[in-house]
Amino acid sequence: MHRLAYLLLATTALLAAPVAAATRTLKNDGWSSGGQAYFQQGFALGERAGVVFVPEAGDLPATLRSVELLFGGGSPGIMRTVTLLVWTDGGTAPGTKLYEADFQLTSADDAINSLDLGEMAPTIDGPFWVALQFGHAGFPSVARDADGLAYPDRNWIYATDGNWYQSQVLGVSGDWIIRATLETGGTGGTPDGGTGGTPDGGGPGPTDGGTGGRPDGGGAIDAGMGQGLFLTRITPTSGPADADTPVAILGRGFTAETTFRLGPHWLEAVEVDSPTAATAVVPAGLPPDTYDLIAQAGPAQYVFPSAFTVVAEPSGEGGGCGCAAGAAGSGRPGALLLLLLVAAGRGGRRTEARQALRRVRPLP
Repeated sequence: MHRLAYLLLATTALLAAPVAAATRTLKNDGWSSGGQAYFQQGFALGERAGVVFVPEAGDLPATLRSVELLFGGGSPGIMRTVTLLVWTDGGTAPGTKLYEADFQLTSADDAINSLDLGEMAPTIDGPFWVALQFGHAGFPSVARDADGLAYPDRNWIYATDGNWYQSQVLGVSGDWIIRATLETGGTGGTPDGGTGGTPDGGGPGPTDGGTGGRPDGGGAIDAGMGQGLFLTRITPTSGPADADTPVAILGRGFTAETTFRLGPHWLEAVEVDSPTAATAVVPAGLPPDTYDLIAQAGPAQYVFPSAFTVVAEPSGEGGGCGCAAGAAGSGRPGALLLLLLVAAGRGGRRTEARQALRRVRPLP
């Protein structure tokens, strides 16, 4: 009898014992310790580097315990206060805010900063955004990997004009080296714990579970995030009648066959870079007017009313483009043009970084 009671108690204790939580590190970049990384200069005060993470369904719900990133460039040992923000996924912009806190980071080209979210760590139940907001301009800064852009739809920049842009639209190549560690009780995930990485931990491939983007070597572009044709923005929003104006177009549902026009006038040199981003040229010679931007993909059509204005003033007389962020074609430089100038390592600092770990807690 005593033995039976002991066995029953032992069994009850075993059933009541908590299941050890697993951790899963999500990443979009292909960087590994000792590899090359580019620290991206050009960010202005208040701008943000953002990433989108797509956890495995079997890992959800989960708790976001920490965010890891490279933070360096310039001189080592510089202390800067940054703001870490987390949101739900809102498509082409963040959704509901889940977390915000200030951290004090020390620059280092050879150490990963691990930002511990502590007791306020949010619950994650789907794709989510993480962004680092800069309380300073220039270096130290975040880094991007050196093996090209694997996930165009997951690397973003929040600019001084108050809008989010895919980093590639601003000429920045490579995936941000910003990662997220989840505490999860699920069994999902890829072999390396990433969001579509390879079994040997070599980093994600461009066609292994991303949310769209052009495969390496060209080829077809998929339909994006399972959503219909949609337009959210054209940059710049105006241009001169007597000169070509390069533009960047954001939205969703873009394919290689998508065309764009302003009213009845077709845009030229259209390049669809991903399901959510395209570039084109507004040709010279259009009559001065404000035009609707129209996207067409097969039978699907979307109209963005009053999207672009062709102005009559000569291009050489400083008319400007109406682009507050200073993107390509703007009448003034601005922070985003600086990013264009330092793209692909020009002006950015390249280094071989190693994965030493430095844990950082939120500022009180």
